[in-house]
Amino acid sequence: MIHGAESIGPLGTAWAMIGIRKASKSLSRAVQAAQAQTAFAASFVEFLIRFIFSVMLLLYPAEKFQGHIILLGLELIAVSIRLTKHLSPALDGEE
Repeated sequence: MIHGAESIGPLGTAWAMIGIRKASKSLSRAVQAAQAQTAFAASFVEFLIRFIFSVMLLLYPAEKFQGHIILLGLELIAVSIRLTKHLSPALDGEE
């Protein structure tokens, strides 16, 4: 952050490495589900998306950084919507 625009490359590379780690976890879940003969398509699609975007960010960190910021924002919105569906009634504020 100290170097301003020059820090986008290292930040993008670090973010790509984190994304590849998350993709490997998604692939692991997909393989485990396939071995257990349960639904694994969602985990496999998650792996593909995470892996493709991570590799793109790793190869072109400065060019793809803005798109990943947008995707991160969309992911945060999706996670917050998913979390609100699982809130207990006591946390909902309506008593």
